[in-house]
Amino acid sequence: TNADPELPGKMFRDGIIGEGRMNALLNNALRGDHTVIFHEAGVPPIHTPMNLLSDQAQSVKGRMYLVHVSSSKVPRDTGLKVAREWSTIKISGGSQQSDDHVESIMATLSCTEF
Repeated sequence: TNADPELPGKMFRDGIIGEGRMNALLNNALRGDHTVIFHEAGVPPIHTPMNLLSDQAQSVKGRMYLVHVSSSKVPRDTGLKVAREWSTIKISGGSQQSDDHVESIMATLSCTEF
């Protein structure tokens, strides 16, 4: 999914998507307070251009894992990282009750790296 902030408005004005879909795209994961973000990266216009991902705040990039892209395509020293296939990401809970255990999420990525 291309998270270019200009794209949903253009698609709405061109009659490609409705207002509800435009608003949903404008309020995407990069603008939320999510623990982990799996974000597609790769070839525009289907995927978000690498420069838009690189320009995100470090607080966002620290929670973001890129999929559908090879590590060799991610610019060095940007703070971006690729989700490794078949890896596990552990997320501790935010409440006192859930801090007693850790949730594991299997990131099973079946894409072929380019």
